[in-house]
Amino acid sequence: MTLEDVETHKTYNCKITIAGRRNVEKSLAGGWFDCVMSRGLKKNDKMIFDFEDSPRKMYVQHVCVD
Repeated sequence: MTLEDVETHKTYNCKITIAGRRNVEKSLAGGWFDCVMSRGLKKNDKMIFDFEDSPRKMYVQHVCVD
C-alpha cells in the first residue's frame, strides 16, 4: 500500500501485516519506519490516517498537540 504524507507529499511503500494470533490485529511495516524517521515523529505524537475508497493508498497527517 502506498502511504502519502499530506504535508510533504512524499510517498512510502508500506505493508500491512496481520498478527498470527488474531486476524483483527494489523500493523504497518516497511515504509512506515521511513516515514516516521523522515518526519522526526516522537512517542505520543498524533497522526490522522485516511484511506481511498479502494484501499490502495493511505494518507497520513501529523496533528500538532500543544
